[in-house]
Amino acid sequence: MSKGNLWTETELYVLKTNYSTNSRQELINLLPCRTWNAMEVKAYKLGLRRPLFKIFPLTYGNQGKRKLLLTKVELQQFYHGEGLSTLEIAKQHGVSGKTIINYMKTADISIRTYSEASRLRPLKGYKPYFSEEAKRQLAKARIGKTNPALSERNRRDNNLRPSPFTDPEVKRKALLKLMQRPTKPEQQLIDLSKAENLPYKYVGNGLVIIGGRCPDFININGEKRVIEIFGEYWHNPRINKNVRKQAEASTTKAHYQEYGFACLIIWDYELQNIEATLQRISKWED
Repeated sequence: MSKGNLWTETELYVLKTNYSTNSRQELINLLPCRTWNAMEVKAYKLGLRRPLFKIFPLTYGNQGKRKLLLTKVELQQFYHGEGLSTLEIAKQHGVSGKTIINYMKTADISIRTYSEASRLRPLKGYKPYFSEEAKRQLAKARIGKTNPALSERNRRDNNLRPSPFTDPEVKRKALLKLMQRPTKPEQQLIDLSKAENLPYKYVGNGLVIIGGRCPDFININGEKRVIEIFGEYWHNPRINKNVRKQAEASTTKAHYQEYGFACLIIWDYELQNIEATLQRISKWED
């Protein structure tokens, strides 16, 4: 029997008599031609209920507190299908809103953000928190204005707690730490170059400047090749949207290419696999 066939009377009888009491594996054994997802959907259409705490063996609250008798499919239908809030579902079933949220997290059901919930209010007949005109008036009233009491408090607090960077010694140590070279990933490649006799020297401390930029490593066999070690936070715009265009990998390669240098970008996470890094350098040199 294929899984796409209609349900037989025997299968329906087995589902009705065992769905609320048997475990998931027992039901799969009783109905080997049906998937668990198909059983859940069919049971929902038949109005069968299965205690969620039996599927996900977690309990919330004090012993003896009323349990939520909803399946994952039913909870998804109420929340995402009908657009009910967690409080509305909780009122219907005599439990708290926190219980609904806990069960949704257990069942891996996504929860709406505040903005998504706000957009549903007009659709359910509720008035929005602020009308569009009220929002414009509030924004207009705040333009160019500050709270005098808050400004005075901030000024007073700043006088009481001056910034530690006003101390020249603290500032000097912070700058030295920020400019410390070599960095940990750079030191990893330095050690790797010594161990494998790679023809590259560390110059990231300012020994070599090419068109206003300082590469991390340069070839010492006369070839015009440089290697840059990039950290994802400082150079990957997909990780940090504030990355400058000049710091991106493509811009860096194009800069060195203008001066006749081939540039290899090695990301800091790549150094976790030494063999793959060596193969990449060898292939690039070929």
